[in-house]
Amino acid sequence: MRIISHEIRKVFNLKMVALLLFISAIMYQLFISFYFEHFPNGRPALDDYRISVQMQKDYGTHMDEEEFQHFQQRYKDQIVEVEHYLQSHKGFVDAGVTTYEDFRNMPFDSELGALRSKEYNEPGSNPFYELQVRENLIKSYEHKETDKLLTYMKPIKEEQAARIKQVVENEGVTAIFPYIVFENYKSLITYVSVLVVLSVSFIISPMFIMDRKNHVIDLQYTAKIGRKMFRKKIAAAMVAAFLIITAQLICFFLLYSANHVSMFFNSNINSVFNYGAFWYDLTFLQYIVLTVVALYALGMIVTLFTLFISSLAPNYITIIGAQVPLLYIVLGVLFDVMIGDSINIRYSQYTQPLAYLGLIAAAATLVAVKWKRERLADI
Repeated sequence: MRIISHEIRKVFNLKMVALLLFISAIMYQLFISFYFEHFPNGRPALDDYRISVQMQKDYGTHMDEEEFQHFQQRYKDQIVEVEHYLQSHKGFVDAGVTTYEDFRNMPFDSELGALRSKEYNEPGSNPFYELQVRENLIKSYEHKETDKLLTYMKPIKEEQAARIKQVVENEGVTAIFPYIVFENYKSLITYVSVLVVLSVSFIISPMFIMDRKNHVIDLQYTAKIGRKMFRKKIAAAMVAAFLIITAQLICFFLLYSANHVSMFFNSNINSVFNYGAFWYDLTFLQYIVLTVVALYALGMIVTLFTLFISSLAPNYITIIGAQVPLLYIVLGVLFDVMIGDSINIRYSQYTQPLAYLGLIAAAATLVAVKWKRERLADI
């Protein structure tokens, strides 16, 4: 345990921690901060979020047929309010626009269009944006199956069509869960995952390089306990990776709490108000837990691969070059499957488990072979 503790302290030396914080700050500023500072992003997303929150208060996690009729009536009442406003506005009356239908059909590229744009650009609660959102929500509710099908390229496979039919017939499809909340979290966890992969790769890479540079490894082979160093470095690397992932996730969720989406935690992500369909009927909170577990697994896989490369590479240039294909496969090819859209029916139900099992088996095999050779290595 003393050796493992020593190896962890070597990993988290002041210089490496400072560089890790610098990399994290750059990544946050370039890719992550936007999704905190601009949520909901513009109009009508802001109105969509506000109406969805109100729907949660009025109807709970689901909206049944009776509640849907109430929602439709609220839409009709709001049209009456808007038409009263139009009929009291001199500019609209002079232009002959006295109904909401007239307002919607106003051309954009004319003086009338400017009048219409002025109404849309009014800050705060805006009935015109709200009506637009309510129309979309009503259409989504009324065309559940069509909307779910439109999300995917046609022709869809038989198992995808069967799952969509199952989703549409399930009560969970009426869950009140806006797509903007899901897309916001998916974007955030994707970039946080990229940060985690790069951080783990960066912090684990030098584990063998410094020892090799100082000829410590040759000395280790002369002692019985030195032959066990590879195993202890694996343990130290796994603990270090766990600490990095945990620290970054804690920071992320502390920031994410400011987005105020906890009211949707118990909503089914297979909602008619969310894009796409998923293989499992998970609540938003369960989906978050799934992505966190997947992120830990991905972090450990990258740790094992990086440790193996570090044990072979003679210098930093080699280790960086050797990690390019690894990072390309993880971040460029498999990333969407492993984190963001992991359970979306766009991919086979078994794609994500097979991807993880394949990578875990490959990483574990490489490390096991290296471990065996370490015990028999001659100097």
